[in-house]
Amino acid sequence: MLECIRTPFYALRMTNESREHSSRDLLNPGTRVRQPRACRWFPVVLLGLGACSQAPAPEPPSTGPFAKEDGEPVAVMVSGPSDSAATRSAEIWNTTAVYECADGASFLVEYAEDGARLVLPTRTVLLPLVTSASGGKYQGDNILIWSKGEEATIEIDGLRRTGCVNNKARAAWVRARLTGVDFRALGNEPGWTLEIDEGHGVVLVTDYGQTRHAFGPPERLAVEDAGRTVYQVSNGQEELEAVLLDSPCRDDMSGEPYPVQVRLVLSGRSYRGCGQWLQGSGGSP
Repeated sequence: MLECIRTPFYALRMTNESREHSSRDLLNPGTRVRQPRACRWFPVVLLGLGACSQAPAPEPPSTGPFAKEDGEPVAVMVSGPSDSAATRSAEIWNTTAVYECADGASFLVEYAEDGARLVLPTRTVLLPLVTSASGGKYQGDNILIWSKGEEATIEIDGLRRTGCVNNKARAAWVRARLTGVDFRALGNEPGWTLEIDEGHGVVLVTDYGQTRHAFGPPERLAVEDAGRTVYQVSNGQEELEAVLLDSPCRDDMSGEPYPVQVRLVLSGRSYRGCGQWLQGSGGSP
């Protein structure tokens, strides 16, 4: 589990500190897939909602939303959640955005009420909020972020990109990892998302985001089958069982691949979908 930085943002804003980080890809959960046996790699493209159907393991793509290219990175590279300097309290950074620009570059930005945090391949830059006629404008260290709605203009050392658009689905996965979620999954018919934080609780959102089911820390059951993890949890009114199978899964609406099949039973109602481990090297014991 990660440790969250509890320093108030005003202190961060005053120092405007740029922190150096090692090269881990926060936008690519696949770089920290939990594997109980020999390491297996699966590309993860986090777009859309859909149910899971079994499919052969796909070949890793040479390019894509989470690939790296020579020169400027397509995906933001920062140290993983195990490095406390790369994490923060959700109480400070209340919004996470992953901006995708027309030239293929993407940027991870987190917002607080009076500042923003821009994650670059070798450093994290804290930018104070400055006065603007419209939208939110954050500026400092030869860097400018001007956001309005889901779009932003991002300028770094004189190179300006306009019309960068927040990929909200992708940002949800990044934020889950940053805030310490161990496992995340999604499915459809009806659309649902699941987030399991072993030390804090489980949240299942169903009915296309309309219904939220919150539980305390889950119990991980002992299982004999390698590659299978089973959680059970209750909140006094509902019971949830989650069965996670380390087996290739494909979203049957978008066709995107994931490394884990997910089966849920919520008070007698079944859900199926696909998921991804986000922290450490866990999974089945």
